[in-house]
Amino acid sequence: MPIDQPSFGPPDPPHIPPEPGVYLFLDETGAVLYVGKARNLKSRVRQYFAGHDERPLVPFLMRRVTDIRVIVVRDEREALVLERRLIKRHRPPYNIDLKDDKSYPYLAFTDEKFPFLVVTRKPHLRYRYLRGPFTDAALLRRFRRALLACHPLRRCIKMPAKACVYHQIGLCPAPCEGRIAADEYDQRVRRVIALIEGRDWREFGAAVTVEIERAAAALRFEKAAELRDILRLLPELGTRFGVESARRRAEDTFFFSNDGLTLFLTVGSYADGALGDIYHFHHPLTPGEPLFYPAIASFYAHRPPPAALSCHPPEAVEADALERLLDAKVDILPMRPEVRELLLRNHSHFKERLSRIGSAGPKARDALAAVVGAPVESILCLDISTLQGSHTVAGAVWWEGGRFVTKHYRRFTIRTIEGQNDPAAIAEAASRFRAHWENGDWPKPDLVLVDGGTTQVQAALREIGDGTALLGIVKDRRGDRGGEKLVAPTGEETLLDDGPFALLLKRIRDEAHRFAITANRTKRKEAVADLLGGIPGIGPAREKVLIGQFRTVERIRSATREELRAVPGLTQEAADAVWRRFHEG
Repeated sequence: MPIDQPSFGPPDPPHIPPEPGVYLFLDETGAVLYVGKARNLKSRVRQYFAGHDERPLVPFLMRRVTDIRVIVVRDEREALVLERRLIKRHRPPYNIDLKDDKSYPYLAFTDEKFPFLVVTRKPHLRYRYLRGPFTDAALLRRFRRALLACHPLRRCIKMPAKACVYHQIGLCPAPCEGRIAADEYDQRVRRVIALIEGRDWREFGAAVTVEIERAAAALRFEKAAELRDILRLLPELGTRFGVESARRRAEDTFFFSNDGLTLFLTVGSYADGALGDIYHFHHPLTPGEPLFYPAIASFYAHRPPPAALSCHPPEAVEADALERLLDAKVDILPMRPEVRELLLRNHSHFKERLSRIGSAGPKARDALAAVVGAPVESILCLDISTLQGSHTVAGAVWWEGGRFVTKHYRRFTIRTIEGQNDPAAIAEAASRFRAHWENGDWPKPDLVLVDGGTTQVQAALREIGDGTALLGIVKDRRGDRGGEKLVAPTGEETLLDDGPFALLLKRIRDEAHRFAITANRTKRKEAVADLLGGIPGIGPAREKVLIGQFRTVERIRSATREELRAVPGLTQEAADAVWRRFHEG
């Protein structure tokens, strides 16, 4: 990329938490383009905008993305289940996998006089009992076999006229011939259900452990390994997913909170036993009016109410009042703990996002104008990224009118200094920026914000002069306060709190930091590609391994044969080829 040319970063997405969950990319009409899961939502979404996802479809996808929605869940397994559900529901055009009829397996008892224990992928069918989903189908089938070995039940899908071989070897009580009464059979079914739900594990686990020891003593190691895997499945059996419902009918779940001024509402909508979507709302409270009923009425203004509804706090609504409000019969049910946990996670992040969005509002701007002494509509934030003095890059992001403007993002390769010298690098970047806005090439900001303390602020001041407002933001490392400070050109320092004004400056600084680091990594990758280009056996994957191992080009250049051969993923021939590049010829 030519020097002093714009380099684009991500648009200003909603605050995305660093937690497991599902993300949905939306187009300008609100249609879902892509659904994905992540262990860390913030990190995963960043990869799309930073260009780290090299799949061919990504550039085409990102041209259409105008909004991002996330649903925060408990762990990766819950995210996996929810991702599949949402893909099946929305059928996004950029999701290649998971749009077929494949699904996760469940354990179920058929609805018969003598129920049959089955592994099924069709939870929408009618069963006497259903539990799941589970993420490992093979392990689930082995668990079913272990259950039936400990508690013999019917083995035939269709009841035969006479007992089969399973009865002869003691694995079936032969209900087909009336050898077991229905009530005794039901007792066995209830014991199996207790195990499936995580009850009576101690006795079952002890029995399986004994069988493992017997199998190992008899040198039946494959059998012992299978039984060991069944023990590992037990914790999963105790997990109830908040994204799944034990109720097959439609149900909406409401989670309310308020701060005395505003009512916050998160709604989880369930259908066919699974979470379909999560909605967030907020509106001002009016003194003397009911807290919850207006919000519920507004939610159902353009949609029919479900058959059932649950609320937190549980005393939020009464059945009679709700039926009069909606003019429909709605059952009020207790909210399951795992659903309440799911809604609470998303509700908390919704309120945090509102707080961050509020940081760009009138209060934040008024406070900033009071500090600067003039209205501030545009902010340029500078940050320096370097790795031990190599590939030093200045990253600059532009904030204006409440959002980041990526067309004004810039990056500079620092030319005039060697080694690590942040103040000098800030001075060079500020000087080059000033030259561009004085020539009319780039706009002039109302405020220049520097990621650094007094030394960095003074370095920038010498280059941009007194005609432009200038501030610094830096970590407060004195004592144990652990906060952040606002630094004026005079050297005066102000400790920042968590109010809208402070959140605005921190948010802009964080974006500049991210952008500068990305630019530095890009420079390092380019340098490594130039350095290692044409070496036999060294492609992009091994280039990445080498830079990850040695961190800098200079260290790769000075590495010994033995150090290169010790790099994971490098063959001896490839390591020797790298060494010869720098030490022969």
